[in-house]
Amino acid sequence: MGILNPYKDPYLDFAETERRRGKRQFSPWTTSDPELLELARHYFPEIPLLPTELLEKPDMQAVEIRALKDRPALARLAHEAGFIAVGGPPAAAVALEQALQGNSVLYASDLDKSLDGKQARPIWAGAGNHGEPDTLTEAPAYIAGYQPLTFILKELLRALLPAGYHSRVLDPDYPWLSLNLAEWLRNPRQWPAAFRIAWGNHRLSRRYAQELQENHLPEVLQRMRKRTQISWNYLENLNQRLGGLIREPRGSLLIAGSPRQAEAYLRDAAFLKEEGLQLLPFTPEQALEKYGLLPRKAFALMEKTHDFIFEPDFLKKMTAAVQKHGGEVQNKWRLLRVYVDTDKNEGGILEFREFTKAGETIQHYRKFSRAHLSLGATPFHPSVYDLISVTGVSINALIIGAELKGGPLVCGSSNHIVPLLPPQIIELKDPHSGQKRPVSVTFVRLSAAGCVSPVDRGDNWYTYDGRHAVHLLHRVRETLPPECSVKTLSVTGCNRVIGKEGQQMEVHPTLIVAGKKKVCEQVTIQIGAGGGGLTQMGAVPGAKAESCFSASFRVN
Repeated sequence: MGILNPYKDPYLDFAETERRRGKRQFSPWTTSDPELLELARHYFPEIPLLPTELLEKPDMQAVEIRALKDRPALARLAHEAGFIAVGGPPAAAVALEQALQGNSVLYASDLDKSLDGKQARPIWAGAGNHGEPDTLTEAPAYIAGYQPLTFILKELLRALLPAGYHSRVLDPDYPWLSLNLAEWLRNPRQWPAAFRIAWGNHRLSRRYAQELQENHLPEVLQRMRKRTQISWNYLENLNQRLGGLIREPRGSLLIAGSPRQAEAYLRDAAFLKEEGLQLLPFTPEQALEKYGLLPRKAFALMEKTHDFIFEPDFLKKMTAAVQKHGGEVQNKWRLLRVYVDTDKNEGGILEFREFTKAGETIQHYRKFSRAHLSLGATPFHPSVYDLISVTGVSINALIIGAELKGGPLVCGSSNHIVPLLPPQIIELKDPHSGQKRPVSVTFVRLSAAGCVSPVDRGDNWYTYDGRHAVHLLHRVRETLPPECSVKTLSVTGCNRVIGKEGQQMEVHPTLIVAGKKKVCEQVTIQIGAGGGGLTQMGAVPGAKAESCFSASFRVN
């Protein structure tokens, strides 16, 4: 059975072609409709739309960690920088706090690097605009019932089924997590890390179950509730100081597409209540007033009051504030090496490569007293921590005919509709009468699911489980009012990274110097940032926050 397409969606035609070629991992896709592209670019210029050929996979060259004593001459080349943060939004937040405290700060990233016009798409530019600062959302998958070994066994059995798309893909309760078996078979060198991660999550899941049986609040919940609460307070404070990182109004509308999902929402409400948070029943009238639509086929409506959406320019606001308070910002520098002073344990030197417009490269050396590195999937040498990728689906689309004026919509399971910008009233041609009329158009990001894959996906970095994409688009269209239409702009994979703890960690690297282990406490590496790393960043700046989660997890 092929992919149903009563909506005449060009993407679903593409998906059917991929299916007929025997694929389960689909290629990234961007619409070729010039009118649709011009509509998006003219009215919503804040959100860039890259052609698929311009998507660049991340640079997976390992960042080397060395002892400074091996290169003593570097001290003459390096400039003083004090505190250095490198990476995406979490690193920018850390740099900003240090700048606000009056410290000498450098924030560096390669986010503006452009080689041959190509550009990488980080996690926060995919599904990461939606903030859900609660343990229910941010906790490891085993808390949601996905036991690691059982999940792997089920996915191996599912792999024996035909690759055809049957009616279950359209079912509201279609599972949101899958296993990318083909890529694992092609990457045996990454199996040892995968086995260690699976076993680590398995052991923690058994510990979690045992603590529940003994009527103890599991340690993982205690730790993560503290992390998310401090991160939430910090983001709220930052939002006030910078004049709006977060869109208003707050909250997300949860729409149950089946009785099973309605029951799950009630369990979630009890779980969040223990955390001091609310998931409240919602009426259709309230949904229309706050969120701008009456959902279809809803077995229950509830609102999670604390969810939010970042403004599209939230990272630019943070980096501008770093500069305003005396910090330095470099957005075309890639970190190459970390030289640590293991003798005195007093900082070290970072080596960067700058990418110029002329295609040339320049080396930069900066001294640091402390460094915070949040580099996503980028590996380190020597290895710091095992990681795998959990690849979701990220879809940019225009919703025509509904004034989505509130926060995110969750169409059961993990299917999210996130309005990135306020709706625009645009004169468009009516498909029935042929006459132009004013209609509401909203630029949204649709996101869902996760496919467990190797961390280094090579040329397949932006592929994704096609079944999840088809399921997501179907559930969105089934939930929106019949007068609404969804115009798909682009579809890509969106890679989160996790390790054996199943959650975000902060670690110190360890070097072997003269046969002895040296823990480099002046360097903190944020690992496994999930959906962007801000809603449960254990490295929230400030002495008070850091004392709550000491980044003292040592690695060999």
